[in-house]
Amino acid sequence: MIEKDRERFNKAVSGYDTYFKYLSLILMRFIDEFNQYDARGRAIDELWQVDSNGVHKWTPEEICLFEERQKLYYQMTLDYESFVIFAEVLMNKIERIARLLIGRENIPSFNSFSDHKKYFLKATFPYTPKEDYAQLIREQTDWYDNCLKSARDKLIIQ
Repeated sequence: MIEKDRERFNKAVSGYDTYFKYLSLILMRFIDEFNQYDARGRAIDELWQVDSNGVHKWTPEEICLFEERQKLYYQMTLDYESFVIFAEVLMNKIERIARLLIGRENIPSFNSFSDHKKYFLKATFPYTPKEDYAQLIREQTDWYDNCLKSARDKLIIQ
């Protein structure tokens, strides 16, 4: 029995650290891309000149900056969407880990953090054996619904 539980736990946590590293890498990349994107936009603004007729003729430097900025926009979009997807995978792994730590018989099996959270929102108070965990889920995961879940739904469900 203990060996079986150890195997389930190892399976549940496998990849958690990898996905966390992926998220960190994606976030660092996104921040760098955003800073470059913003710098190109400011450079274009500084070069912007209109002639006496109020017309702007793009210089080769401005065109190059604009093209670089467009490429950065697509990279940022890709990294944003990757972050949302990997974060969702990570949150689903947390659900599996919590279920094993609290006890399989105490929490129904879900395949998503959303369902896991709904369960704790509906649970009778206090939730035993781990009211501190239940309270954490109920009171400190609004960011999941407000940011991650809605972004994920727009990407995947549409």
